[in-house]
Amino acid sequence: VGWPHDSLAPIESCATQLAALLVSQLDPNCPRHIVFVCHSQGGLLARATALELFGTQGTVDWKTRVASIVTFGTPHTGAAIVESGFKGGQEAALYLMMLNGTHRFISLVDVLTVIQERKSEGLEDLKAFNASTPERETSFVRQLLKEELKTLWPNNRNRPDMILVGGKLGTEQLDTWRKRVVAAFIEHKLGDRSHDLVVEIDSSIPRELHTRASVAPYADHFGYFDESAPSAQAMDPALASIWLLLEPEVKQWRVSLEEDDNRPA
Repeated sequence: VGWPHDSLAPIESCATQLAALLVSQLDPNCPRHIVFVCHSQGGLLARATALELFGTQGTVDWKTRVASIVTFGTPHTGAAIVESGFKGGQEAALYLMMLNGTHRFISLVDVLTVIQERKSEGLEDLKAFNASTPERETSFVRQLLKEELKTLWPNNRNRPDMILVGGKLGTEQLDTWRKRVVAAFIEHKLGDRSHDLVVEIDSSIPRELHTRASVAPYADHFGYFDESAPSAQAMDPALASIWLLLEPEVKQWRVSLEEDDNRPA
């Protein structure tokens, strides 16, 4: 089930909304587990939502209900492109988001109009927790990690099982002049660090998170789910891990469906 969210809104407020929706909509008597499959900022949203659910009182044990979080290109430790010292970084990030969302030519006027008319707390939330900026002590990703360390999930870790996918660029990912310009712009800031046009691979697959599995395919930030791209191979281990988690329940679903089919009309 998809849940589109406002990527310019604060991640914490989006997490509160999603957690409330899950609590209100899911049957407390249904034993099915939840697996979050997320792209980019959505991975931080899923982690924040899991924290919200962890502290939720009620008839559902959310600690056992949330089975796993799978993230593609998520800036778990922040993204250099949105740091205060990276001139034009937030504008570049917003440009890429708008370009991917509309699939049409985006002008500088379009980007500046959005920046002028809207706050962009969602982008501010992506600042790295170890960045050399005045905001680093209160950055969202740093606070999220600190809050997770206060929890203990059934897997004896500070968060549900995670599968991390982080892309790196090859020649196929630089097939347009816009991507080559953005890549050159970002590499001027990052140096030799690998990235997917938006997120550094040491942030999408960070050492700070103890993960179930990680995959580093050739993929740009908006091509993880392109079936014709090399990144499609990253879906296989992700789906396999999800299947291992949910296999007992899938068997129960099949039995239930077969029973429903055999019932007289």
